[in-house]
Amino acid sequence: MYTTSTRSVGSIRRTFRYYRIRLSRVVTETTARGVLKAAQVSASKHPPTFGFDLHIDDAAGVGAEGARLGFDVLVLAPGNGDWVAQVLARVAELERPAVR
Repeated sequence: MYTTSTRSVGSIRRTFRYYRIRLSRVVTETTARGVLKAAQVSASKHPPTFGFDLHIDDAAGVGAEGARLGFDVLVLAPGNGDWVAQVLARVAELERPAVR
């Protein structure tokens, strides 16, 4: 989980646990700002810095940032009821071996 929330890691984990989702890692705004500054990365989010292969967001601006900085973003429109299928399809694409 990579979020710009300033809530504590414990609070975020509890929220997801309520929905029976276990998070293996949580990166909050507080952590991200310090790490990105030290890495001299000027971005609102930069998943590769934290080892994330895919970033899922509802902000078109993050999608543009991904295109500019070279990281994979799946932008989901708010209210899109079929987001689960979109996420699973993108993950399947990433898991497919590259054709040479």
